Amino acid sequence: MSRRSTPVPVAPTRPCNALCSKTRGLAYDPDLVILHFVLNDVEENTTGPEPKIDFFRNYLSIYQRPDRLSEISVFWGWARQRYLKTYRARSYIAASLEGFRQDHAKWAKCRQALDEIHRITRERGIGLLVVIFPFFHELDGDYAFQPIHDIVRGHLESEEIPVVDLRDAYRGFSGPELWVHPTDQHPNEIGHRIAADAIVGWLVEHPSVLGR
Repeated sequence: MSRRSTPVPVAPTRPCNALCSKTRGLAYDPDLVILHFVLNDVEENTTGPEPKIDFFRNYLSIYQRPDRLSEISVFWGWARQRYLKTYRARSYIAASLEGFRQDHAKWAKCRQALDEIHRITRERGIGLLVVIFPFFHELDGDYAFQPIHDIVRGHLESEEIPVVDLRDAYRGFSGPELWVHPTDQHPNEIGHRIAADAIVGWLVEHPSVLGR
């Protein structure tokens, strides 16, 4: 949302770093910044040599690289996929929870980034709302990523940063019905509509975040 009707930020001619992104964002002179926080946002370095959590790579290793026996036995192929999916899922959950440990460097950097955004917007009289998106996996059951929601929301509330946790908004869904595609777990049009309704509902109830 902007105070100006026709903001014209200058597009960079080279890859944009954090400082460049901040400059471009402030060029819009916004009334409100809505930051969508996804649970893998703690992975700040997506191009470096450190190992990263990756759903798509795990999918390929299961479905696109079958072993020789899977070509002979349908039952073996099915059993192998079931085992690998379970193993990969448990590894992913463990790695995700580890990244949000209080003394972990990844979560420390993530907290610093959130606090910096809060400082910048507060100093300029810009409203800030952080929206936490869940992973669309077993939302209506034993949702394994709930501890991460609690950690992130707890930090935001302790810093008096307005927050909307979409976990409850999606509680009636399993997860896959909200995916764009079986290989892409980003929200589809249903997931986006639910998020938009929840955000608008919160803003209607808390108009002061706009400073009006």
